[in-house]
Amino acid sequence: MLLLVISLVAFFTSVDLYPVINDAMDVARAEENLRLHLFEGDIKLTNQQKFLLSHHDQHEIGDSRAMVRNSRMLWEDKLVPYSYNDNLDGAAVDMVQDAIREWEMNTCLRFKERTDELDYVEFVLDEGCSSTVGMYGGPQTITMGNPDRRCKVGNIIHEIGHTIGFFHEHSRPDRDEFVKIVFENIMSGFDLNFEKLSLAEIDSQNVPYDYESIMHYPRRVFTTNGEPTVIPIKEPDVYIGQRIALSDLDVLQANVLYTCPDLNEDRSVNDKMSSASTLKEKGVLWTKRTKGVKSCSDSHSEYVCSFIKKKGYCHSYPNIVRKICTKTCKLCSS
Repeated sequence: MLLLVISLVAFFTSVDLYPVINDAMDVARAEENLRLHLFEGDIKLTNQQKFLLSHHDQHEIGDSRAMVRNSRMLWEDKLVPYSYNDNLDGAAVDMVQDAIREWEMNTCLRFKERTDELDYVEFVLDEGCSSTVGMYGGPQTITMGNPDRRCKVGNIIHEIGHTIGFFHEHSRPDRDEFVKIVFENIMSGFDLNFEKLSLAEIDSQNVPYDYESIMHYPRRVFTTNGEPTVIPIKEPDVYIGQRIALSDLDVLQANVLYTCPDLNEDRSVNDKMSSASTLKEKGVLWTKRTKGVKSCSDSHSEYVCSFIKKKGYCHSYPNIVRKICTKTCKLCSS
């Protein structure tokens, strides 16, 4: 099973059509980790992972949503023990707590400070933003950047996503239906960051492709000339590469992956206490799709809602999908 270490990759050299605040741009550049030459910008590979990648064609690729396939890589009892490295200051600890809150509010996953657990995550200020993918046993780290060039809350949310078992969205075997990779615009030597993983390595958990996922690459990641390297196909104008909050489908994906029960109605997706609200107030321009509960309309595409209905999520996760496919799932307010 492929074990990967990933940090956010988000690089914007042009902000004409897809603007972000300058602060987010600076963080995005730092997260490409160009000097470290990590797989997909933030993946530290074990020897086993390197072997699997070097024999990529010999391992059948199998499903479509970018999640770990091996259940042994999931955190036992949906609990993630964690610790802080001594080099974290109060501000860094607060950012970790904000990121943890985003996951706890929208999933059944829980995080607790480590006591004597053998398997745990350590948050540390170190170069780049990076994390392992899934639980591989023993201590593992999430790096949060150097003290003078730190990751932001949304980046840490992204890294925790890797830690609980998410790969980058563009790695899905079916990605060519949804994005075009423009290889001539990619920096020399970085083509491998855009490879598709195999179904032996990732699992779809039957969740649709998500342009708005916090795990998606941005348009100009690893660009050599300022032009896009990742172009959405089905929704050409959609904003990709946000590092603000979990998307609606991120929430559904995590809950399916960890066999969570449906969220309580008062803890449903996009709770007003979410860190996304705070980040929006600070000037971040990406927001989630307008929810259609009051108007009894779907906020996502027909493809997404048909997929969700077919898989039975209208019935198994009504409080999650009611803001995604209100009409299709017949979850309109009376």
